[in-house]
Amino acid sequence: MNGHPPCSHDIGFYIKNLDNHIQRYFHVLYDRRAFQECSLSNIRILTFVRRRDGQPPSQREIEAEFFINRATASKTLSLMEDKGLIVRTPSPADGRIKQIHLTEKGRALWEDCARIHDEIENTISGCLSTEEQEQFRQLCQRMIERIEYSCDTQVRHGGAASQHDG
Repeated sequence: MNGHPPCSHDIGFYIKNLDNHIQRYFHVLYDRRAFQECSLSNIRILTFVRRRDGQPPSQREIEAEFFINRATASKTLSLMEDKGLIVRTPSPADGRIKQIHLTEKGRALWEDCARIHDEIENTISGCLSTEEQEQFRQLCQRMIERIEYSCDTQVRHGGAASQHDG
């Protein structure tokens, strides 16, 4: 024994384990053929765009929302465009920025996927009180901010991130 507790004591272990369980449950509910080979990330992007109806997001906003890089976002959006789920149009305010819009096919698929999203969300949150759900969101947000700070610090200093107790 090396003196370290097993991984099952690590918060990161529980976060990854929870994500694995969510992914597994998603695939139990989801038939890729019925949903036109649409991936979970495609469904999340469809949901994000749909909820922004009236204010279409840009690729940069999708990158920020899902914490993905430009190349990943571009490839994902191109594949979604090839599937006929979205279209990208120039922003009226700045033609260099492309806005993401759902097509009729994308809206129809989102309607079907919303049911799955709601089922997963209800299953995840159903064992928590409203207060616990809010506390969980706040704790996750604090951890995300801490990781972002540590990443930014490491990039700025070109080495190990400094300790931060915020």
